[in-house]
Amino acid sequence: MYDRIPKALNQSNLCPDYKFVATPGKMDPADPTRQSVDLGMYPTSLAPKRPSNGSHARIDWSNVDIPIECKDAPTDEDPFDDNTPDATPIAEKRKGALGQILSYAELVFRYQQRAHLFIVDFLGDFVRLVRIDHGGLYVTQKFNYKQQGEKVAEFFYRYSRMSAAQRGHDPSAERIPHASPLGLLMKRMAERPENVDERDYIRAAFDASLDAKWPWWCLDVHVLEKEGMAEERRSVRKFLVGKPHFQAPGVAGRATRGYVALPLTDEGVVGGSFVYLKDAWRVDRQGIEREGAVLQELNSLGIKYVPTLVCHGDIPGQVTKSQDLWKTYHPKEEECPLKRHQHYRLVVEEVGKPLDQFKDGVELVLALACCIDAHQAAHKAGIIHRDISAGNILLWYDAEEGWQGMLNDWELSKRLPADEAAPGGRQPDRTGTWQFMSAHALNDRFRAIIVPDELESFFHVLLFFAIRYLPHNCPDSAVGKFLHLYFDDFTDGVGQFNCGQMKYFAMRTRQIDLALLAGGRDKAKAEIKAVEPLRFHMPGSSEEHPIQRIITTILGWLAAYYALDAIQKGGQDSANNAKSSATRKTAEVTRARSAWTKRHDKESADVAPGSSTRPITPTAPGERSKSQPPTPPYADAEKIMTHDAIIALFTHELKQEDWPEEDKGMDKRPKKGYQPPKDPVADDSKLTTQLMETSGGSKRKRKTDPNPSTPKKKRSRT
Repeated sequence: MYDRIPKALNQSNLCPDYKFVATPGKMDPADPTRQSVDLGMYPTSLAPKRPSNGSHARIDWSNVDIPIECKDAPTDEDPFDDNTPDATPIAEKRKGALGQILSYAELVFRYQQRAHLFIVDFLGDFVRLVRIDHGGLYVTQKFNYKQQGEKVAEFFYRYSRMSAAQRGHDPSAERIPHASPLGLLMKRMAERPENVDERDYIRAAFDASLDAKWPWWCLDVHVLEKEGMAEERRSVRKFLVGKPHFQAPGVAGRATRGYVALPLTDEGVVGGSFVYLKDAWRVDRQGIEREGAVLQELNSLGIKYVPTLVCHGDIPGQVTKSQDLWKTYHPKEEECPLKRHQHYRLVVEEVGKPLDQFKDGVELVLALACCIDAHQAAHKAGIIHRDISAGNILLWYDAEEGWQGMLNDWELSKRLPADEAAPGGRQPDRTGTWQFMSAHALNDRFRAIIVPDELESFFHVLLFFAIRYLPHNCPDSAVGKFLHLYFDDFTDGVGQFNCGQMKYFAMRTRQIDLALLAGGRDKAKAEIKAVEPLRFHMPGSSEEHPIQRIITTILGWLAAYYALDAIQKGGQDSANNAKSSATRKTAEVTRARSAWTKRHDKESADVAPGSSTRPITPTAPGERSKSQPPTPPYADAEKIMTHDAIIALFTHELKQEDWPEEDKGMDKRPKKGYQPPKDPVADDSKLTTQLMETSGGSKRKRKTDPNPSTPKKKRSRT
C-alpha cells in the first residue's frame, strides 16, 4: 500500500499541484513524540524528498496537507464502528486506532495554523474519509474503494482545487521563512543587549521560541472598533511569533496557544516592545464574554495584578462546524453535546513567566497574595475568575516594585448574578482545571463557583508548588505519588467522577495525611499510624517553615467551612476538634514585599495564624450569622467566605522576618510523571519506613532548574 497508493494517485494527475509521499516509520526531527503517518498529501514544492538509498521519506508535520493512514485489517483496526451510536468504537483495537488518528490530527494542529483538516484512512480494500475541527469530527461510512474508486478520486480532485481556507488553512496566519527579511528581523530582536536587567527574561523567551525546526508566523489580530452609531468595522494588527510558549494538548476544545510576540507595522518594521499573544478557540455561547472585554473592564477600573489589554478580536469566518452536522443526525435531541468554538486572538502588554520559577518561598507567597488581591477587586466589580490554577498565575516584573504575581487567563470568568449562590451555568458541563478545583466543585458539577471555591483553589496552587520545591517531611521519592493522589486522582461517583480521597480528607480533617501514600495495607498499619501529617520545615532543620503557618491556618478555615455541609443537610457533623540560622534579615526584604505589606498593613494588624475572630453561627455558605454563636469547628468558616481574612493572613506572614533564604530546592516531581510500582506491597513497606525517617529535614542547597515548565492544564470533562 505504501508504494501502490501514492504511485496510483500521482500518475492519475487528479491533483496536479500536489504530490503523495510514503513516510512510514520516518519521524519528523522536530517532533519529540516520534510519530509518523504512513502517507501524506503535500503541495508539490513542499513534499519531502525520498533519500537516494531508496528508503522512505520523513514525515513533515508542518507541511502535510492530508495525513493518510494504511491498515491491512478492514475491521479490527477500524477506528469507527458503523453498528454503534455515532460510530463510537468499543473494541480495544478500534479505540487504539481512533487514538492514533486523533494523535495525527493533534500534530497537524500543533505544527500548522489550521481551522480544520481531513484525514484519509485506508483499511484493506476499504476506506473512510474524516473531517476534524476543534468542536468534534465526522466520518464517512466505510466503503470499498476498489469497487467505488470514483468516490476517492472525486474527493482528492475537489480537495486539490479548493482554496487554502476551504482546505482548513488559516488565512490570517502567514508563514515566515527563517532566512527571509522578517525572519532575520526576528533574530535581530532576539539578540541580548549589553546592559541586561531583570526584564531580559522576555527577550530570552522570544529567543528560545525561534526554534530552527519549528515554523514561524505573522499572525493577524482583527480588532473590532466602534465609532459612535456607525457600523462596526475591523482593523488588522500584525504580530511576529515563533514556537508557542504554551500549547494545550488534545484536539477538541479551546486549543490555547501562547506566544511571546513582536508587533509589526504595515511598513514591515517593529512597532513596539514584546507583548504576549494568546491564540484560542473560545466557546461561542450566549452569555460568555470575550476575555479581552473582561480585561478591558478590569483595566478601566484600575485593578492591579491583571494583564493590560492591547487588542483582541475574533478571526472572521473561523467557526467549528461539527456541532451543526450533529444536529442533522440527531433532530430529536434538544441539547447538542458539541460546543461551537470561534477562533480568537488576544494580546496583552505583560509577558510573565511561570510561577514555578519563583526564587524562594516568600516570593511564592507574595505572588499568590497579589492574585488574591486581584481576585477580590474583580469580585467587587461583579466578576469571578472560575479557573484558579498553577498555569494561570504568573510572575511579572514591575520596574518600581520588583517581582509580583499576575492573575491571568480570564476566559472562563463570569458575571456574578444578584444572588451569587444562584444555580445555573452557561455551559452544559463543568469547565476548569481539575487539579486545582475545590472538592465541593469536583463533587457537584452543577455547583455555581463562589468565593470559597476560588480561595480553596489558591490554597491548592500554594501546596502544589510548596510540595515540589520546599523542604518537608514527605520523602522526595514519594512526591510523585503525592501529586497524583492529591491533585490528579478521582473517585468513581454516580454518573460522574468525583474528588480524590486525599484532597477531600484534607478539607474535612484540616490536615494532609501522608499515610495515604503508603496504601494502608495490614502489613504496614501499625507503622503508618505513627506517621505525622505533612509538615514544611526550615532547610537543614526541623524548625517550622513560615509557609506551614499559612497552610495550617487555611486548612483550619476550610475544615470549618466543610463542616457546614452536615448542617445544611440536617445531619450530624462527623469532623472532630482537633529560629533557624538561615533567616531573612530586615535589610534584605524585597521591594515587592515592602510595597505589599505597606499597602495592606492595616488589614493585618490584629491577625495571628490559627486564631479565631468572633464566633459565627453555622449557616449556608455566603450567608451571615443570625443566631447564637456556635461551638467549634464552625467558628472559622466565615473566614473562607470572603477575601478579607486570607489577605490579612498573607500580609501578616509577609511582614515576618523568619522567612529563610535559599529554601527552594530542585523540583521533586518525577520528570516522566508518577509510575505505579510493580510490587505495590514492597513499595508501601519501603515508603512507610521512609516516611517515619524523614520527620525532620535534610539540608538542600538551592539549585536552579535550567528548563522549568508549567503543569499541563487538565480540564474537567464532568
